[in-house]
Amino acid sequence: MSSAGAGVRFAPGPFKYNGRVAIALVPALLVAAGLGGRVVMGILTIGTMLWYIMDAMQYREGSITVGWGTLLLAQGGVMLNIFYTIQNRPIALSFLIILMTGALLMVTGMWVTVQFRFIQMQYPAVVLAFERQVLTASLPVAAVMQAIGIAAVTDLGEVPYYLCAVLCLMYYVLARPLESSFHQAKTGRTIGGKTAPPAEAIIQSKTDAFWLAVAVMLMPASSYFAIHIAVLNHWMHFWSLLILGCAPVAFLASIPDGLWWLPMPPRFIKGLSRLLLVLAAFGLLAGFEGRVVFRAFMPFIKLPPPWNYVAVTGALVGLLILGLAHMTGALGTAMDVTVAGSCLLLCTTAGSLAVGIPFHWLPAPMVAACGLALYYDSRSLQEYSVFVLGAFLTAGWVVQHHFWFLDLRVGFVHLHTVCKLALAALLPALMVPGLVLAHMGRQFVGVLMLVQAELVCVLEEQMFGAHHHEEPGSEIMYPAYLVIATSVAGVAACQALHAIWALPRWANWVVSTLYVAKLSMLVVPEAYLVLPTALLLLTAGAPVYMYQAEAGKRRVRIRPAQGLAHVLATLIAVALARFAVFDVVQWTVLGRPHEGVLLGVLVMVAAAALMPLVVTCYSHNQTAMRLVLMIGVSGLLLAMLQPPLPRIGGAACPQLPFALCPRLWDERHVPMHDADDVAIWGSGLGRREHWPRWLLMTAAGVGLLGLSGAVPGSRSAFVRLLVAAAVGWLVGDYLALEIVPGQWILQVLVVATSMIVVAFITLL
Repeated sequence: MSSAGAGVRFAPGPFKYNGRVAIALVPALLVAAGLGGRVVMGILTIGTMLWYIMDAMQYREGSITVGWGTLLLAQGGVMLNIFYTIQNRPIALSFLIILMTGALLMVTGMWVTVQFRFIQMQYPAVVLAFERQVLTASLPVAAVMQAIGIAAVTDLGEVPYYLCAVLCLMYYVLARPLESSFHQAKTGRTIGGKTAPPAEAIIQSKTDAFWLAVAVMLMPASSYFAIHIAVLNHWMHFWSLLILGCAPVAFLASIPDGLWWLPMPPRFIKGLSRLLLVLAAFGLLAGFEGRVVFRAFMPFIKLPPPWNYVAVTGALVGLLILGLAHMTGALGTAMDVTVAGSCLLLCTTAGSLAVGIPFHWLPAPMVAACGLALYYDSRSLQEYSVFVLGAFLTAGWVVQHHFWFLDLRVGFVHLHTVCKLALAALLPALMVPGLVLAHMGRQFVGVLMLVQAELVCVLEEQMFGAHHHEEPGSEIMYPAYLVIATSVAGVAACQALHAIWALPRWANWVVSTLYVAKLSMLVVPEAYLVLPTALLLLTAGAPVYMYQAEAGKRRVRIRPAQGLAHVLATLIAVALARFAVFDVVQWTVLGRPHEGVLLGVLVMVAAAALMPLVVTCYSHNQTAMRLVLMIGVSGLLLAMLQPPLPRIGGAACPQLPFALCPRLWDERHVPMHDADDVAIWGSGLGRREHWPRWLLMTAAGVGLLGLSGAVPGSRSAFVRLLVAAAVGWLVGDYLALEIVPGQWILQVLVVATSMIVVAFITLL
């Protein structure tokens, strides 16, 4: 399929935007699975496993059929669960949830479909239509589903703010102009050294992008209005609506191609973007003052009214003007640097007086402002060091004056320790910008970023977890959105600094991993998951960072000893993270988890952690890929079948000399064991340990080996019959021992029947 006039033709190939679509659809699918309950989770898990196995065996038609069938069954499961609990919500809301879940699964099915090359070859028009639907429909559908999930785990009043962030992120990755994955230009037209795709190659139309922009700008404010409609006669809600209305506009106006859908010349769009950015920034500032500054920080503002409002507003407005001038390039051209420095000095003085800094301490912030203004003009590290010293002394006075006198504990540490950690984390934040702009010390910048990331992780984990150690209903000291905001800011700063060669590669990897691992504290705050999560992510991602293909080669080659070392390090990290896995599983199932579930989850975590090593260094080795997949499937089967495990070495200590106690769990993490029920309730209720489940585990493993083609000659009928006989015998033994224990004649009949049935199904 081609368009000769535009120089465009259809070219089958891989779908290029899986990562972008996954950002939108994967969290939404998790919400849909939660709405459907365990049945839908099981359907999606087993369906995904079967789809991957059939795809690996090159059964393309069967694979796509399994994919759509899984999504259809999942939709049915969601509908049944919604109808079963329909009395818990309005009928209209139930039908809307079903409608949005159906739309989500439909878009997911389209996403799966465009991956198959034979579909691309046979139905190119359908693939192009599906590609457009996936990239345009994912944003509104996923936003609604993710909003439902956010509402389930946080306060309803905070949902619009999280929704605003989610919408802005999805607009950035999905709604800006993207070239079709299946476009191939006939000519090599270039503009500025880059290929300029024709308009027909852009997936989204300007109309699509316009409506997506409207959704991003209106959904946060409208959701806040709907939630607080009964109490809108308060100024706080007006400021909140102002923030939610202006923040998306400022975002769209500040990002590249944010307003590309406007039917105007590029120069006019650029000017309009600057105007909208200025207006939205002032609206955000007004909302920030009313909603945050004069509401949450009023006890720290010492000037009496109305001078407090005048000083704070003047300082913030002046700083905003300077920031906008710097962003638009007006500072130093349209605005003189000397005037800007004077404005900065006035703003700093006003803000310092507002927070109560005494006159004898006022030179510290003023010297900091002068140092920053001089540095902006000269780019001298001597002036920047003056700024760092003045800013650090000012922060030290604020901490000492407002917090140091308090005698209380935050989590497990004293407030004095928290203050010291905060000041220690502030120092690298002050030093790094000057070092980066002066192009000095890449390695030193990396060390500073690493130290700051470690301090922020420790500080936030103590402050965020403190609330969960107190009585229910206590005031939250450190909200969750700050944890998310600092993580996003940290990762974005690392990527930006690495892009301009201001941060070494190792620091980009380690620091970004720490900021991502920090998000684990949101799951179970009282479990302190950051350290084990960081170790697990670092060991799993090490092969991706450490090894790159040589020039002119596609494969990464490492020595066997290196691969073995990575495997051992990963397994050690999984073992060290076992208590974190226990806490997460216990939080998920709302009770003490079964030992089989825990072991299965640990095995699946190990398989997931080994996958980057296999994909990076052994992508050409099908045996390694199959081995990792077999490990993951074995973990899934352990979690589903929950076979009994020995207590010795699990939660109980073996009888060893010198009081040695090698075991998997400790006294605080004791899983549920089948023998516990027998000990508590007795055997009169028919409770017993189901050791024959290991036969079923073995049968599933043998069957998967046969399906994967790992068995030599697995395509021949004889080998398939042997595998079927083994599976039938194992399944028959399980049924015989569980259903008719002690009756050997019936057991023989059950085993023989099972072998015949499995062999018959295999040979069909």
